[in-house]
Amino acid sequence: MNKFTPKQQAFINSYKGNGVEAAKLAGYKGSDASLSVIAYRLLRNVKIAEAIDARNLKPISKHIATREERQAFWTEVMLDQEQRMNDRLKAAELLGRSNADFIERIETNLTVSDGIVRLPYKKPVGAAVTEIAQA
Repeated sequence: MNKFTPKQQAFINSYKGNGVEAAKLAGYKGSDASLSVIAYRLLRNVKIAEAIDARNLKPISKHIATREERQAFWTEVMLDQEQRMNDRLKAAELLGRSNADFIERIETNLTVSDGIVRLPYKKPVGAAVTEIAQA
């Protein structure tokens, strides 16, 4: 376990991207310029930086649903006969997408000549294009 001074621990707890603000909240005194230097030194401390990183990782795992949790939720909504049909269908769609059940198929006509792949020309929508007659 890392041992930090009370001010260092307060800095770690209050740092959210603004070192000067975190230093003020932690109880460091001085002008913004001197607090900026203090924050810079604190953030350069490897143990403090690691503590901030570790603190930042914890809330993510508690507040963001995993793939399995989302799929379980969508399955529950999809199977719940008391839900509106639109909600059940949307849940089924999201569940299918998360399992890669749907394939988007794109068809195109490519021509290859002399090793060059050419896409077919499409007239821009709404653009005036003058057609050139081939002689």
